[in-house]
Order: sequence, then C-alpha cells, then structure tokens
Amino acid sequence: MLSSAVMKAQAKGYSTPNDVAVRAGVHRTTVALAIRQGKLRSKKVGNVSLVSERDATAFVAKYKLTK
Repeated sequence: MLSSAVMKAQAKGYSTPNDVAVRAGVHRTTVALAIRQGKLRSKKVGNVSLVSERDATAFVAKYKLTK
C-alpha cells in the first residue's frame, strides 16, 4: 500500500522504481541499482524512491528491452 504522499507525487508525474522497471522491461533491482549508482536520479518520499517522468523516459529509452 502506497502512502498518500507517494500517490500525490505519482499524480504529479513521478514513478516508482517498479513502474520504471515494467516500462523498460528490466527487473526492479536493475532500476534500484541505477538509482544507487547515481545513473538514475530520484527523490525519496518516506522510504520510497520516486523518479521524475523525464528521467524515467530517458532510462526507458536507454534500457528498453521489450517491444
């Protein structure tokens, strides 16, 4: 269950690492690793990392494995 703060951020165009992973066709651990290594910018809301739509789109374009 996501907190109301996370749901508000998603309404403003932020995605969870799991959402980004599904769009890119990679495992969510790959997205989490990219965030930890600084290859994908994110912001924390509580204990959830959120990725802006712009950064998510760039990541998906770079790593897209599904058609």
